[in-house]
Amino acid sequence: ALGGVMGFYMGYVGMRFNLSSRATTRKNSMQRQLPEVLDMISISVEAGLGLEQAMIEVVNNFEGPLIDEFAVTNREMTMGRSRNDALLLLGERCDIEEMLTFTRAIIQATQMGIAVKNVLRSQAEYMRQTRKNKIEEKAMQISVKILIPMALFILPVIFIVLLGPAAVSIMEAFS
Repeated sequence: ALGGVMGFYMGYVGMRFNLSSRATTRKNSMQRQLPEVLDMISISVEAGLGLEQAMIEVVNNFEGPLIDEFAVTNREMTMGRSRNDALLLLGERCDIEEMLTFTRAIIQATQMGIAVKNVLRSQAEYMRQTRKNKIEEKAMQISVKILIPMALFILPVIFIVLLGPAAVSIMEAFS
């Protein structure tokens, strides 16, 4: 009985871990894809398409988890949901801060009568800058992370190579 309970618990923990890692992978993929998708939507809107048509073009020409979310948003708008509600749901489904910022900016622009193409252009630039900052932050952390392996594996070898002959000479001098 105890083995069955432990097996059930280990299966549950394994499934939770698998689901969590798949969700994190999907979220990271969407974050990487977001600046390019926003650029394509921005270019399409500047070329004369409406926001919905630009989203349809992106869905038809690209693939990935973010594109799947845009396809769901397009289906929701086609089935009668308002654009603002569909965009809010898109931001909540993706659960990415940049996507929430984007959807809120688009909704605010439509409510205030601001040209969507200007908002799209500024949001795409913001997303690229945010991505660049995250990459630079990770690059700065590498030097700290590599310090521990250096201290554990490389420095002892250097001490042995440098102090080994000196230790032998000192031992011979005292004997």
